[in-house]
Amino acid sequence: MKHRTARSKPNKRTIVLAVSLLLACLLIAAPVAYAMFTNSQHAQRTIAAYDAVGERFSSNYLAAVLNSGANVKTLYVTSAEHQPTAIMTVCNYDQGKQNRANTGDITYAMTARLVRKVDSNYVPADASYISGAGLTACTVTISDGDTTVTLGNTTVSTSAFSGSLAGGSAHSDTFTIRFSTHFASMTPPNLYLEVEVTPTPNTLPTLRGIFATGLRATGATNSWTGSFTDSTANAPSAYDGYNYAIEGVGSGTFILKWNNAKVTLSDESIRMLQSIASLHYSYAVAGTVSTVTIDVDSDDASRFDLQFYRKNVTAETWETDMNAALATGEAALTTVVGYHFT
Repeated sequence: MKHRTARSKPNKRTIVLAVSLLLACLLIAAPVAYAMFTNSQHAQRTIAAYDAVGERFSSNYLAAVLNSGANVKTLYVTSAEHQPTAIMTVCNYDQGKQNRANTGDITYAMTARLVRKVDSNYVPADASYISGAGLTACTVTISDGDTTVTLGNTTVSTSAFSGSLAGGSAHSDTFTIRFSTHFASMTPPNLYLEVEVTPTPNTLPTLRGIFATGLRATGATNSWTGSFTDSTANAPSAYDGYNYAIEGVGSGTFILKWNNAKVTLSDESIRMLQSIASLHYSYAVAGTVSTVTIDVDSDDASRFDLQFYRKNVTAETWETDMNAALATGEAALTTVVGYHFT
């Protein structure tokens, strides 16, 4: 199990709870890019060789860069009444490779601070700058579900968050980053959030990034797809479980259906959906057909990673049965898993 600690800092103010999750993105109240993730053990007994080793320490927003300015993520909203928001993860696997988790335990420390842009560089934004620029109403709230810290004119940085990820199976910690509505502007203030996560052992990369904000019009082109991401070198019957990715951009409703006599959605995936307070989704069962309906609204590419467990998959193939798309409005479900987008 993961274990997270919070360290108190002198003169730091812990503020009220904000909210609790990517697929960057998929918010109902504040449409913005984020990524949904899988925080559970992978159930496959057949796993392909890890041919691209990677660092097995990653984040859906942060990257292994030497300078945070090399990894700037803009959180867009489509209304000035909405708060730019991100659900940031810290994982013990490379993104999209939950079945290849780090075998060793990882601990990490996270620092976050407000910065401003000077020429092409990001430098610390102190209280005098924030006050002098008339940005005292601008705040950024960071929460891990247990501890919440608000950065602004009074508190410009925090080291309150740290955590540990047990080796041997996939684990991830989640942080909600929420900017006040004052950042929702076509000309956002010269104020940004810099986040840095430093792991132990130090052979793993430090993850860094800058969070910027923006306002853009609604109506991005809808393009969402869903498919299994497991190696097709093995037949579906060779696995005890399956990874399923939903990816896309735009707004609408994504409907995922499956034959629950053949596969079942993992409890961890369901709890994950439930843990994201801002995500609007529904889960229904009608006979052998189970359905998850998700309202999606993202101006940037987003991704859900879900897990299914095998119940009765024997002669099914990847192309004909596992990845076959359902026609919109199709009444009878003949495939193992299918989807349609409306």
